[in-house]
Amino acid sequence: MAMTNTEALFQKIVSILIDIDATTALQAKHWQAPDNESMIYETLLSESVSTNEIAKAFSILKKQKLYSEQENGEFIISGNGWGIANNTLYIANPFSPELEELLDSRARGLYQFDEIGVMEGSIFDTSPKNSNENDLDKNINMMIEVALQKGASDIHISPRTNNHISIQFRVDGVKTVYKHDIAMDNYALFSNRILAKASTVGGSPTTPLDLKFRHEWNGRSIEVRLAASPVVQGGETYFFFVLRLLNPTGQLRSLEEIGFPDIEVQTLNHLCRSPKGLIIITGPTGSGKSTTLYAMLKRIQELRPGDSLQTIEDPVEIELQGVEQTQINTSAGMTFASALRSKLRQDPDVILVGELRDLETTKLAIEASMTGHLVLTTLHTNSAVQAIPRLINLGVDPTTLADSLLAISAQRMVRNVCPHCSSKEAFGANTEVSAKYGSLRHSPMPSEEIRIANLKGCEHCDSGYSGRSVVSELMIVDPWTQQEIINNKPAHEIEKTHRSNQYMTMWDNGISLVKENKTTVQELESRLSTLSAYGQHFTYGRETNLL
Repeated sequence: MAMTNTEALFQKIVSILIDIDATTALQAKHWQAPDNESMIYETLLSESVSTNEIAKAFSILKKQKLYSEQENGEFIISGNGWGIANNTLYIANPFSPELEELLDSRARGLYQFDEIGVMEGSIFDTSPKNSNENDLDKNINMMIEVALQKGASDIHISPRTNNHISIQFRVDGVKTVYKHDIAMDNYALFSNRILAKASTVGGSPTTPLDLKFRHEWNGRSIEVRLAASPVVQGGETYFFFVLRLLNPTGQLRSLEEIGFPDIEVQTLNHLCRSPKGLIIITGPTGSGKSTTLYAMLKRIQELRPGDSLQTIEDPVEIELQGVEQTQINTSAGMTFASALRSKLRQDPDVILVGELRDLETTKLAIEASMTGHLVLTTLHTNSAVQAIPRLINLGVDPTTLADSLLAISAQRMVRNVCPHCSSKEAFGANTEVSAKYGSLRHSPMPSEEIRIANLKGCEHCDSGYSGRSVVSELMIVDPWTQQEIINNKPAHEIEKTHRSNQYMTMWDNGISLVKENKTTVQELESRLSTLSAYGQHFTYGRETNLL
């Protein structure tokens, strides 16, 4: 059957989205074209395509300019999904009936523009003034949307002084101030309106609360985890809030896009082909573990399209087509352990277990990895090798662990230094730094220039940094390591031997980013655990022995 005009147009747009890496052919093959052209925009949003990527695709298809405030100036007039700037009408959905209405308005002399361009959707007012319930609700919604636009992972809200409410966004791992007009006199009502979003009645802050709600933004359903705890300020008790922003329809990144070193990408690709075994990703909260696990699942889908992939998560952060995802619900009695026990009866080939939190879950995951399943999971440790004693201390038999464990990857996120406002100096100019880190693999030569962040920042960055890069280490559990685990060898001895065989620690990979002018030594020091000289005692008064 011949395609309709709408189907043909939709396929052209999908092809462009694939070309610009907004999606993949594997994901897009399940998309259904809408009944009419005006619904293409909404259909793409429902398939988790961002408004920015939709705008790029429309711009390429229509061969029309893409709006940029920096290049085209502010809108002299705008409406919902459109605006006029620099004698050009920019519209988010060029296939909507609204375009015809705007062209008609121009014909009647109501608007003036000579060209038509494309803009990204979602424009909203950012200047709340009042403090009644409706205006506070608008403040909360606006706060969340600005945080999402900035790519924040968390929002911190607290009564900082008797007169001031502190609202901060965690962006690139660092908290930044959000300016607002909410008076401290309204904090109690403001708190109640936040709690109301989670269908909870406010009141006197007496006990911690762990809640959640959903926020609709740009056609996406964002899950917000709300944690509240009582704090004292000026002799009064208030709620301190942290809102964690989770996007279950966010975009997947590949292993290459995450930024792992080439050798680690190749090794991870090889591990994704493994028919069974346990792969652990370690790191603190916010280190990108979930992003790495999702990237591995994506690669497994590509390499093994016939396999059954199932996950147990808390929460489901990104919805993956073709993967059976389960979100645990402890209030209903569904824990990681009970969910994993159920999954093992559902014929999985690959299982993702969000976190090894207890001995029961850990033993089940290891048992699954030894009975023909590839198991991916996470753990909180400071380095890759420290996952081994952590699991043994948890109660796992060393022999069983050695038989099941394939690899351990540890990772952190470090901020990228701004290339526009940072300065340069020779690595050897700071003798303390060069003496401390000069022995690391891939460290700069003393004469090589490295970047120094300008903490005042500029228009291109925030406090001298913009964006983040991953710093990682990947330890393969080879036969020698298996025997060392069985023999209960200390972690530092296992790592020392791996290093003698070209194993790259997070510090080795991190200093290579300094050499490439991507980050700074100061940023590594603030994000990575202090390197210890394993097997040596600390010599008080000598900082250099921390290498």
